[in-house]
Amino acid sequence: MEDVGQYLKNITLFDLSQYFKEAMDRMPVITAYELKREPISLDSKKQFILKSFDGDGALTFKHLLSNCKDKLEVIVTFLAILDLMRLFKIIIYQNNLFDDMEIYLIEKN
Repeated sequence: MEDVGQYLKNITLFDLSQYFKEAMDRMPVITAYELKREPISLDSKKQFILKSFDGDGALTFKHLLSNCKDKLEVIVTFLAILDLMRLFKIIIYQNNLFDDMEIYLIEKN
């Protein structure tokens, strides 16, 4: 496998926060009478992310967030991504400014 790092730049925390803000802005506004709480486990979301990688161990950020139903799930997904990065299970790259971020699996389970 080629060294992906030579083609892609590292993602900064600012880049991640921008994508997070954009994802939150796309979610519908919840009014008080629509509010319902369904438990979303951080561990189950991390497992979902790890199982979502394709055969090459790649996944796009937008594809991952497209499965989210509401803002709470976007938040838990974002926290799961940060935790997986902290655990050195995934790494995130971006080709160009404002391009979709690509998530790569570091260690295969």
